[in-house]
Amino acid sequence: MTKEENIFLAKRKLVDNIYKSANLEGIAITYTEAFSFMNNVNTGNIYIDDMLKLKGLKDEWQYTINMIDDELTEDYI
Repeated sequence: MTKEENIFLAKRKLVDNIYKSANLEGIAITYTEAFSFMNNVNTGNIYIDDMLKLKGLKDEWQYTINMIDDELTEDYI
């Protein structure tokens, strides 16, 4: 796959990746809540601490996708 196809796939799978990562982190959310969170909708069912963790996961994925062209160095890692 080309780099563009990989980026497209990563963006498409973003909600699923956040949902699964959140469950690994011990954040009890549903797929629908993860989808709503990714679209900046607060369902009222997610604790503030969990929202901050979800925001960290979301920001990390977006940073990785946006910085894909940067050289991989120790500082980057």
